Amino acid sequence: CADAGIDIVRVTVQGIKEARATKLIKERLLRDGYTTPIVADIHFKPKVAMLAAEGCDKIRINPGNFIDGMKTFGKVTEVTPEIAAQWQEEMFNKLTPLVESLKRQGKCMRIGVNHGSLSERILTQYGDTPEGMVASAIEVGLMCRALDFHDIIFSMKSSNTRVMVAAYRLLAAEMARRGWDYPLHLGVTEAGGG
Repeated sequence: CADAGIDIVRVTVQGIKEARATKLIKERLLRDGYTTPIVADIHFKPKVAMLAAEGCDKIRINPGNFIDGMKTFGKVTEVTPEIAAQWQEEMFNKLTPLVESLKRQGKCMRIGVNHGSLSERILTQYGDTPEGMVASAIEVGLMCRALDFHDIIFSMKSSNTRVMVAAYRLLAAEMARRGWDYPLHLGVTEAGGG
């Protein structure tokens, strides 16, 4: 792939075994003269993200399932300020070791929000909306900034292009309002029907 001119390799890292393999893959590529960055796409498991950070150049986390895991629809029926604060504290505690590792290694993180996997808390607060996508991204961005970590990039993905465009527009406006200047990753969440 690198010989054909690709700029980046994205891999899904589902578990410990795959996370450990990324380090071996990166070492082999470097040994063979390839410096193409590897991005690990992480779902559900902060520990997997930590291991993948050793071998990958960028880690993508999904705020919707980084701590919540698989949804159990109906579990959250109301979000009080206390519940929101509890979730944010749990997210911060699980995110901090990853951020510190990435900072130490000079690596970056993509905060990749998927419309189809918003957390139950966000769905309860905002519904299945672009506003919920943006709230999810901004919360994690605030946590990164609290840890003085600025090597971040944001993405908003949805199977519905109108939702995706609306989310990016809202995110860009919110970032401008806050004086944030972070890059946006634009991509399509599905390859299509063939």
